[in-house]
Amino acid sequence: MSYGLGLYRFLDGEPAEPDMDVVRAVLSPCDAAPEKAAEGDTEFWIRAADGSEAEVFVFDSGIGVERPQTGDVWKIIIELADRLGAGILI
Repeated sequence: MSYGLGLYRFLDGEPAEPDMDVVRAVLSPCDAAPEKAAEGDTEFWIRAADGSEAEVFVFDSGIGVERPQTGDVWKIIIELADRLGAGILI
């Protein structure tokens, strides 16, 4: 069993796609496997400076975060939600 959460963005009360420029700007510096990520890919494995990790999947309707570990990886997730103007669904 794994733990996951979703980030969802709305514009004018309607669901909106995540802004990929913002997603890349926030996640690229902490992408633990950049050699696996090609341009346009929507899957990231992120690692914070303290070693905590999470998997992030970007879809048309939102962003899924799987298995976020305890630690600074949560700061990255919160920054992503804040910069996207997204809500978090646990």
